Amino acid sequence: MVLAWSLLSVGGTALTAERSPIGEGEALGLFNAASALASVIGAALGGWIAGRWGVAAAPALALLGTGCALVFAAGLDLVKMCGLLWTRIWTRAGHR
Repeated sequence: MVLAWSLLSVGGTALTAERSPIGEGEALGLFNAASALASVIGAALGGWIAGRWGVAAAPALALLGTGCALVFAAGLDLVKMCGLLWTRIWTRAGHR
């Protein structure tokens, strides 16, 4: 956690400011709000899981969350690609 935190904190903030399509201040506010919300939910959920199934189950929650995030991130591109493909098929078939 110690090694990853500096990359997440500094790198995430810098990337958010640099790549944001909205204003830099608004993007950083949303990024910090999302990070804070994730910290609160993760701590509460991790504590509940550790209390119910033991401390060894908490890393399983982290792996599950990481897996869901990867599927979600990949799904964003997949949804975009499917939408573009459907639009091309629809317009080639003569529909508007």
